[in-house]
Amino acid sequence: MSSPKWVTLATLSSQMLADGLEVRLHLISTQALAFVVTHIFLISGFVANP
Repeated sequence: MSSPKWVTLATLSSQMLADGLEVRLHLISTQALAFVVTHIFLISGFVANP
């Protein structure tokens, strides 16, 4: 019943969805890493210069 066109369309759309999620997760993790690093630098700066 299901035509190959629908199957490829579904596969492509799910693949695009997964790629979008991956990119979003990568961006979030990069932002979180930058946030943590800047805070570590700020805290170590405060500790070094009381």
